[in-house]
Amino acid sequence: MADLTKMVNAIDRINRSLGGAPKPKMRRDGYNHARGLHKTMLDAMARAMFVSAWAERQEERGKLLHGDIMDLAPRTSAEAKRAALRLEGRFEQLNPGGLSALLYMAAKADGMDPYTDNTVIATEYAQEFGHYLAMQALGSGVSWFDSHARFEMNFPHIEFYL
Repeated sequence: MADLTKMVNAIDRINRSLGGAPKPKMRRDGYNHARGLHKTMLDAMARAMFVSAWAERQEERGKLLHGDIMDLAPRTSAEAKRAALRLEGRFEQLNPGGLSALLYMAAKADGMDPYTDNTVIATEYAQEFGHYLAMQALGSGVSWFDSHARFEMNFPHIEFYL
């Protein structure tokens, strides 16, 4: 959470220097947006791990899956949500600033300037980022960098089974 506060304070400083909105409004909105993005990433990580494990289990049982497995899979389990929190901890151990800092580094590498008041990272971008972080940590063979600019990031490995 400390990295979110630093990010919000940076946004406040930039906004004030540009003559933007008053600090209380920007801080509240910026902080809530950053918290929302963080939750979005965690939810996407949990969903990716759950659906991957669920689909693998279905295949082991001889069931053929037709369609988008993200839509076919049942609700994400509490166990997958706890695993996403553990994965977040591993990312934080390997990368200063944790998930939020990584998201902003990804956005910067993709040509956005997330520390200005003119750029807001879309929820969909954060969701995709969280999904691919989990998939790469699972060793699935897909990576965020398959379709996005590279930046320095250390990946943990995690296993998740149902």
